Amino acid sequence: MSDHSSGRVADWFSMRRRERLERLIREHARLVTETVSSLLELLDAWREGDLDSVAKAFNRASATEREADELRRRIVSTLMGGVLEPEERSSLLRTVREADWIADWAHEACRIAAVLMRHEVPDSVKAHCRAMAEVALRAASRVRSALEAVFESPRYVVEVSDEVERLEEEVDRLYEEARRDFITASSKLPPGVAIMVAFLLDAVENVADRCEDTCDRLREVAVRMS
Repeated sequence: MSDHSSGRVADWFSMRRRERLERLIREHARLVTETVSSLLELLDAWREGDLDSVAKAFNRASATEREADELRRRIVSTLMGGVLEPEERSSLLRTVREADWIADWAHEACRIAAVLMRHEVPDSVKAHCRAMAEVALRAASRVRSALEAVFESPRYVVEVSDEVERLEEEVDRLYEEARRDFITASSKLPPGVAIMVAFLLDAVENVADRCEDTCDRLREVAVRMS
């Protein structure tokens, strides 16, 4: 085979690996967002006292979080094939790891809420959790958009990342409101339940934090690819 032909074959394999990497990243972003969506569904069912729907939402969150973990491992394997330059690979690996944490924290929030479902928790606390999760889902959805565009439109990635940062600030504001309200609400709760509620608020807030962290990494990737 001539050097020219060998080069064309190598380019073809490189292109195929890159296309596969893009597909995996898009699918991973979808699974991460669906895990956060399941959290919001679970919190809605919790407020309604619907145990069956809580269980279904929890199972969906568990399934998508596991799939996202598996997909992250496949992304790592694909990146080891030399699809991108070393610095780009390193930046993208950190970005995917941060995105995976979004799903991890959403799943953790689901676990805590599923436990609290069997205890009396004030409606105001449930409302605060739901409000935070709704904004966190909007942030996760925008992270998904940025991840889907990372190879094609670095400028768009930066614009979306700025939007995610604003959404994370909105969650922080809601979190502060929730904590102020919780000071009063917690006095009427058993200590163990109060601690679990505090953990739940932290977990939902961490979903938004990880969205912002992912976008911080995405900006780095966008700069390297621009």
